[in-house]
Amino acid sequence: MCDPVTISLAVAGAAASYVGQQQAASAQEASNASARQLSIQNQDIQIKSLQNAEDEDSRRASEALIDNQKSAQAARATAQVSAGESGVSGLSIDSLLQDLSMQESLNKQDILQTQDFGQRQRQLDREGVGITTSSQINQLPVVEYPSFLEHAASVGTAAYGSYQKKQEQTRQKQKV
Repeated sequence: MCDPVTISLAVAGAAASYVGQQQAASAQEASNASARQLSIQNQDIQIKSLQNAEDEDSRRASEALIDNQKSAQAARATAQVSAGESGVSGLSIDSLLQDLSMQESLNKQDILQTQDFGQRQRQLDREGVGITTSSQINQLPVVEYPSFLEHAASVGTAAYGSYQKKQEQTRQKQKV
């Protein structure tokens, strides 16, 4: 027969181990949830920051387009007035006005292209933030809850070991 004290100690040890592992797993799960939430909050803040920068770039581009248009209109008006005052007309003034319009168009194209490059970079930055956040979350430790069956088996193994030891002691006493 098994020693009741040994069995009781094995059961108590297995139960304490199971409860301790259960608590450790719960604590790790809570820590993971907190880390996951912080990663997501950080991602949201970074994306808002990128959106603010993009909005600021758009505002500057709009102002630059308006300034470009005003400058071109002023240059054309000045050229027309100057040409009219000096009595110049024909192809030379038409060419000058056309050149001013082309310069306005090139400046506008440059402003819009710079804005487009900025928007594409911000999109890449947003994607990078998302990948970084996913990576941080995926690197969180895996929570492993203890197996009740495993602990019950350890109690059974301890009881069987105690039984075998008792049997061996009984055999030794019988030989003497």
